[in-house]
Amino acid sequence: MQFKKLIFLAVLWAFSVFTFSSCNDEKPVNFNLAYAATISIPATNGLEVEMALDSDPVTTNIEQKTSDYNTTTALIESVVPSDIQVVLNSPSGSALDYFGPVEVYIVSDDEMDLIGSKPDISESAASSFSVTVKNVDVTKYVQKESFTTRLVFTPDAYSGIKQEVEVRLTLKLKATEA
Repeated sequence: MQFKKLIFLAVLWAFSVFTFSSCNDEKPVNFNLAYAATISIPATNGLEVEMALDSDPVTTNIEQKTSDYNTTTALIESVVPSDIQVVLNSPSGSALDYFGPVEVYIVSDDEMDLIGSKPDISESAASSFSVTVKNVDVTKYVQKESFTTRLVFTPDAYSGIKQEVEVRLTLKLKATEA
């Protein structure tokens, strides 16, 4: 009789431990953050000099975005780039084929991280191109009120007009539910 009672208590204890430990499971939250930053590019006039051009500040709205997914900024585990596009906004009919190798950075305060690069822009790059993303955690940038993007490139051909491009960032956020 004692033996059956001990087995019953052991099973009851194991069941209660399993039940209560599963109640505290953290639910993962994954979603994309989309940001767009506009950068003005002056006419190059054939000069093959490295250019480092910054966008205007991009507001993150991270508090609202995390709240929309039932999480908080304190529960963010990582934010990494998943896609970067450089898209010509104006003037229409112009092209981005004069870009040499390109690097894209995320910048805030006195910090900067390389988030993507493209070693060569094909001559057929009419109005946009994709950038190869780097696996770098940019959480510290999106947790701030704003950040900027920086394009670094050396023109390898003549462009006699000022252009405006948009750097479109898609960032993958991983967090736990609040």
